[in-house]
Amino acid sequence: MSLCERKRKGNEGEIAVANVLTKHGRTVLHMRDGDPFDLLVDGVWRVEVKTASCTTEKGLPTWQFKLSRAGKLIEDYDLYIFRLEGMPFGKFPLHVMLAAPFGRKTFKLTFRSLLGRYATLAGDFLIFANGMGVRGFRSGCSEPYASTGNNLGVPVPGVA
Repeated sequence: MSLCERKRKGNEGEIAVANVLTKHGRTVLHMRDGDPFDLLVDGVWRVEVKTASCTTEKGLPTWQFKLSRAGKLIEDYDLYIFRLEGMPFGKFPLHVMLAAPFGRKTFKLTFRSLLGRYATLAGDFLIFANGMGVRGFRSGCSEPYASTGNNLGVPVPGVA
């Protein structure tokens, strides 16, 4: 997949996640390309969205996410939301959430790890989406995020 295709897929994933959160009543601002994070939720939560298609590794459905940029791990956000596309036996992508900083340059999920070690991540995303709190997570913003300079937020296309 070319760089242009990866950027397009990533942007589509950001918009899709923003739409899900908005439908659940959250206020979402889609940040510009090059900003330190992808979405600002409720003026406080700095979210990095990562999207991956399903591949097969050792016979297991697998999703691989690259968390570094240009080989450097910079985690200037509160949460990762991972969008898993091509879920076996499902029509829709699965969204899971992890707190940042995570401290790794890559993150791999398998179907088996989703049923075991990482079983609660999809529930964490739903709790967050529904505004029922963020279990075990803490925002790095002590007050609502104020955009200045290059960090000007832009509304998410297609979201009222």
